[in-house]
Amino acid sequence: MIFDWEDWGLAPEGLDAPTLWGDSLAVPSLAARVWAERREDLESDDGRVMRLFTLAKVIAYGSDDDPLYGPARHAAASALAVR
Repeated sequence: MIFDWEDWGLAPEGLDAPTLWGDSLAVPSLAARVWAERREDLESDDGRVMRLFTLAKVIAYGSDDDPLYGPARHAAASALAVR
């Protein structure tokens, strides 16, 4: 697999880790590893907002045949659940 990192670090603070995590949701073990490695970024205030932003893009433009669509919907519902 090849990753295109040309924009890494150029977006708003807090977007890079959620984008990597969101793009890995179709492979749960990979998503869990990204979460473990970048937990501090993902759980920061900016990270929470950017996680929802990342998930919203997948949900808005995805469909049932997109392997990220179902996991993104589940992750968004979990993120928005009242605790």
